[in-house]
Amino acid sequence: MLLLTTGGDSPRREADRRPPPVSSEASPPVIAPPPPASRAGSPAPDNGTGSFTRVAEGETSVMGEAGSLLTYCVRVEDGINSFSAREFAAVVDTALADSRSWIAAKKWRFQRVPNCENAKLRVNLATPPTVDSNCAGAAQTGGMWSCFNNRAVHINLDRWKFGVVHVGDLAAYRVMVVNHEVGHSLGFNHVACPGPGKTAPIMLPQSRGLNGCVFNPYPYPDGVHYVT
Repeated sequence: MLLLTTGGDSPRREADRRPPPVSSEASPPVIAPPPPASRAGSPAPDNGTGSFTRVAEGETSVMGEAGSLLTYCVRVEDGINSFSAREFAAVVDTALADSRSWIAAKKWRFQRVPNCENAKLRVNLATPPTVDSNCAGAAQTGGMWSCFNNRAVHINLDRWKFGVVHVGDLAAYRVMVVNHEVGHSLGFNHVACPGPGKTAPIMLPQSRGLNGCVFNPYPYPDGVHYVT
């Protein structure tokens, strides 16, 4: 069965395989990578072609101490000029290597590889129409949201550029989107806000709204406890 989600945005239909819940009401500090360095001048408009030939070169070291190794490649849609594959990969790599990300569970390790044919997961930065096309028939991305489908995370370029109005920290928002969609690739379903003022679980669709929760970009915000 395909895993289909929308950028933290729509119900999923796969069995939930979440780790044992440990509640947390703390609002942890957010340490997120900076946005990509600006280029001189204005880039050409982003006009996606639907193809992905721009793959981040090289590979990372293995992230995490224990668990199954999940290899991934990072791609930017052809026609996107505002971000290079290297810039996009730098944020994805930093998010997944953080001690508060999925590696804290010690169930998964990650490594970026340069060959998408051999990678278990593809992480794509794509224009809204391409995201919609890649998730059509199963996820309601509606030109606005990101998704996971068919062994690939599809990050909506507009969300990557501008975030959402209810999250003021764009760098932290990007980390959340990566962790959320990778969470779907691991088999995690959406969850609701556990209560007003509580830390948002990473699988809460925070792109659509916080519903009273406090924004949180990490599965394990204290490096130990998974927030449900």
